[in-house]
Amino acid sequence: MTHRSWLAAVALVWAGCAGGDTEGAADVLADVLADVADALPDGVDAADVADGSDDAELTAEVDSGPPALETPTFSAYAPRPTSILPPALESCAVIRDTTCTGGTTRTCALYDTVAGEWAAEVPPMTEQAFVFDRYFDRYHQANGQSMDLRFTRPVLAGTPEAEWSKPEYFERYDGFGDASGWTGTALWAAAARYQVTGTPADYQRMLGKLEAMAFMYEVTDVPGLLARSHWAMLPEGAPRPLGHWGESIGAFEVGDGKDGHFSFPIAERFHDRLPTYYLTQVTIDGQDYPTTPRVQSDASRDMYVRSLPGILLAWDMLAEGPREDAVRATLREEIPCTLNRMKKGHIIHLQENPDVLEAVTTYFAGPHLQLDPGDLDFAALDELVFYVLEQPSPLHLDAFDRACPSGPPRTFDPALELDAADPLFLLRLAELASREQRQGEVPIQFSMHVSIRASDALFISQWALTAHYLTGDTAYLDFLAELMASIPYQQVLDTLGAFQLPRWCAPHYAPSITYPSLYNVLARVDREAYPVFWRMLSTVARVEGWDKENGPRDDAFWGILYGRMVTAETDPQRDARTAGAVALLATYGMNPDDKLEPDRSYPRNFVDHPDPEITLEEIAPGDPEWALCEEPVNVLGLEIPAPKIDGIPIRAVDPLPLAKRIGGTLLWQMDPWMVQREYGGVGMDHQWPMLGMFTPYWIGRSDGLITEGRGLALAWKDTGAACAP
Repeated sequence: MTHRSWLAAVALVWAGCAGGDTEGAADVLADVLADVADALPDGVDAADVADGSDDAELTAEVDSGPPALETPTFSAYAPRPTSILPPALESCAVIRDTTCTGGTTRTCALYDTVAGEWAAEVPPMTEQAFVFDRYFDRYHQANGQSMDLRFTRPVLAGTPEAEWSKPEYFERYDGFGDASGWTGTALWAAAARYQVTGTPADYQRMLGKLEAMAFMYEVTDVPGLLARSHWAMLPEGAPRPLGHWGESIGAFEVGDGKDGHFSFPIAERFHDRLPTYYLTQVTIDGQDYPTTPRVQSDASRDMYVRSLPGILLAWDMLAEGPREDAVRATLREEIPCTLNRMKKGHIIHLQENPDVLEAVTTYFAGPHLQLDPGDLDFAALDELVFYVLEQPSPLHLDAFDRACPSGPPRTFDPALELDAADPLFLLRLAELASREQRQGEVPIQFSMHVSIRASDALFISQWALTAHYLTGDTAYLDFLAELMASIPYQQVLDTLGAFQLPRWCAPHYAPSITYPSLYNVLARVDREAYPVFWRMLSTVARVEGWDKENGPRDDAFWGILYGRMVTAETDPQRDARTAGAVALLATYGMNPDDKLEPDRSYPRNFVDHPDPEITLEEIAPGDPEWALCEEPVNVLGLEIPAPKIDGIPIRAVDPLPLAKRIGGTLLWQMDPWMVQREYGGVGMDHQWPMLGMFTPYWIGRSDGLITEGRGLALAWKDTGAACAP
């Protein structure tokens, strides 16, 4: 491999230019690292590589262009509510639950506070949201963590809850690797529901979910680092935890990164906060198996940022009390420390090394990049600013400093100052790429490339504004102001929706990672106090978010969040677009004959079984879209793997109706054009937590976009039936 070829590979792998995290890039990296020494200039030995370059320039002039953006701050947008229920009624949290009080059965039912009576007819979408909340709370939480679940057998449509919730149907929980992000999404929904009803039961429900989310920071025992999940680990060779509803029990793993993500024993100081079964044993099919408390770390950036909107909304509505004081203290320490723990780096003198500049700009300037006039010219960049979040390695625990730095990273770390004109530049870039593949004594959890990746610039901004909001420390505002001045900030954000691939191979996970943060920033920045910043970001939401990335996907979650992102001035179509999103959400339900059925792995095949509502389009070798999806990109003589088509090369021309889409943990991260996934023919053995319905519903209610269900709240209703306590 030539000097130019492996340079291109390392640059692309490390910078994450494919639009997502760097997982999956290890194969490319492995092919090029072996050739690093051969590519070094004559007389330079790999052992001579130093941490820093004494003559590296620390700054680069950037023309940010008028008008000057203000440095904004966050403020609350949803006041703490009061209960809409009459004082005589006792609130409850889970619809259809029953209890025996004073010898009489009570059921948790909806009370109509507008009519002043128990609700006789409940609007369909409202009933669906309350019932899906029930399914989540009763079946998709494992020690407070959001989970998918696997059944021991297919659960066919029409199977009653009383049947499929029996112990013999439960095989295991799934989704440990993404639990913290989805736990944060569920918290967001719970906080929005409390903001709507104000009932004591809904407050306790929100508080419990906030405490569970906060613990996912604490349990890593490293301030600022978030866990993916935590669980009672079974011994090697143990069977699946059949029948253990609601218990976070997982399979054995070494945890060194070779069999998945890093994982560690949970520190002893947290043991008194763990369920007994984490520390003792569990019984499966009559046999006892010892358990070990375990935490999975190595969280990707999406888990951090996906959970922030819900954390902050719940924070704004906290009451006073010892539990509230404890969770406030935890979040005030943990979330700012994530930013504090990042280290700042840059690559300078890119114009003096056209090889690496071409490696980045060629990839971004492909035919699938939709740049508008005035958008960022990647080829003109001379400096790339980035941040890295380091993490401990199970193999080198003593090499990692667990102490939280005192403030955000405002100066460049000498080890992360890379000079593209330096003869050792190539080796140092390869070392960083290796560390992001969980290698080295101090691996990198993820990197944030704020000079070229709009989502990263948005995420870093949100972290800084959140840290200031929680602590009042103006150092975070100074950090943000310096960031905005050091990169072409507005121009970077203007490329948020520019990277587009054909629908046969488009990434579907990334948009739903970004738009909660876009909502959170626009909802919390006062557009009257910071009009230039707000209008700039609102325009990004319209042009990049709606017109390019999310509008064509028929994404109701995005459309409902959009209501706070724009005004009639920044988007004259705001009302029509948000109304369309609400109408689309009203069609949610994987079983159109019974929309209260949970989301499950319904088999779909509209290729062999055509549907008159679905027009198909197939591509084949020779089509331009095929080339973009299936043919590698050649950059400086190196083949960079193609994004690849998921499944067959047939997609719907338009997004499918919601009732016919392929399901998943969050419907809005799934391919809206996919027309075939059969799960072996029967399917129906995988159930998802329905976050894609109840989260946008409750946010839509809280934001005033959804008006049905107004005045409805859950309370205990006497049935008159006798019971034995």
